[in-house]
Amino acid sequence: MITWERRRHLSYGWVIVAVVCLSNAVLGLYVTGTSLFLVALIGEFDWSHSETSLAFSISLGTWALTSILAGMLTDRFGARVVLPLGAAVLASGLLLSSQLETLGQFYLYAVLTGLGHVMLGFTPATTLLARWFTERLGTAIGIVWMGRGLGTLFLTPLLQVVILTHGWRWAFAIEGALVALLIPLLAALLRNPPRQRRRAATTAAPSESNRHSARVQIVDATWANREWTLDAALRTKRFWYLLGMYCTLGASAFMLQVHQAAVLVESGFDPLFVASVIGLSGLVLVVGPIPHGLLSDRLGRELALVISTLLRVLGIVALMQASPVSGALLPFLYAVVYNLGRSGLPVNAGGTVADLFQGRHLGTILGALEFGSGIGGAVGTWVAGWAFDVTGSYQAPLLIVLASTAAPALFIWLIAPRTVRRVVAADSVP
Repeated sequence: MITWERRRHLSYGWVIVAVVCLSNAVLGLYVTGTSLFLVALIGEFDWSHSETSLAFSISLGTWALTSILAGMLTDRFGARVVLPLGAAVLASGLLLSSQLETLGQFYLYAVLTGLGHVMLGFTPATTLLARWFTERLGTAIGIVWMGRGLGTLFLTPLLQVVILTHGWRWAFAIEGALVALLIPLLAALLRNPPRQRRRAATTAAPSESNRHSARVQIVDATWANREWTLDAALRTKRFWYLLGMYCTLGASAFMLQVHQAAVLVESGFDPLFVASVIGLSGLVLVVGPIPHGLLSDRLGRELALVISTLLRVLGIVALMQASPVSGALLPFLYAVVYNLGRSGLPVNAGGTVADLFQGRHLGTILGALEFGSGIGGAVGTWVAGWAFDVTGSYQAPLLIVLASTAAPALFIWLIAPRTVRRVVAADSVP
């Protein structure tokens, strides 16, 4: 029987989801806005694509190098400390970027935005959710990542309007102010789960009271009951397969994230039309994560990630063929299909790590894997800009994106989270 106290704690878990979802919406504006700033800064300062892309690579590199630190801080102090601090650092970097005059300043401020991004982003948020939720973790992550779509849908087109009407400096300043508003909200509403729920999150088998609603079945009890530290995880093949998956996910996702607007503009599309395509991406990212969360919780991480990968590949093919001659269909098809697949990445990647390495050190392990994602994104973003400068076209960079998009579907079967914790229907749990 579920007591009133337990029901109250369960309800507050969904308050956590709502708050982190809002935070992710504002962070989504920062992430998707990079491609709009790329076009604006190249136009104003006449920097090359590789020079401008390098700033975003520095930001991602900083994110990568500090991801383990963010995970350790989350394990030590909790996400209620790390997330507001990340908002403060990111807001500072964005506000300073509104005053930049040189490429060197842009690189310097990119360090701040990268540090703020990692402390406000995936690792602290997923660690917090994994400690509040056990059976419905995929669904909770899906709802949180719906916020990324909300930011892209409603805020990114407005950001493009501000860039066109008032300039990129005002756009940076407004973006920084929005991030700063998160600081008091996160500090006031985020909480760590009660001790009994923290213990439940690391327990291998479901308790008698929730056995009939459990959706996760322990397959390898020895693995599941082990106290996983980063050092112990590093000694397993699964961790290195996970690192490979995160590297290729980061490379493909961030190459497109930073360069998608430039790809369409270079193809001959109007910047406002491009902003509408990115806005449509946001709509898809609003509705996509929850179905992916349900699929991940019901079909398992492997099949759900394969479905996600196939959709992303089809979307990239549509982007490669897009041109004003072929009309608006292919850019919009890219926005819908690619981002429908992209919606499943954080759900399945984060859910897989939580399935394998649940425990007190989950944040540190997630941070180590985010290092791979950040390095992949940093290298991939710069390589895409360099390849454009060399070839004068985005076709070669998009082929690299295509290859790195397909790779995670192979890694997830090597990782095989189903052999540790297997997703089962509620009524099939004994």
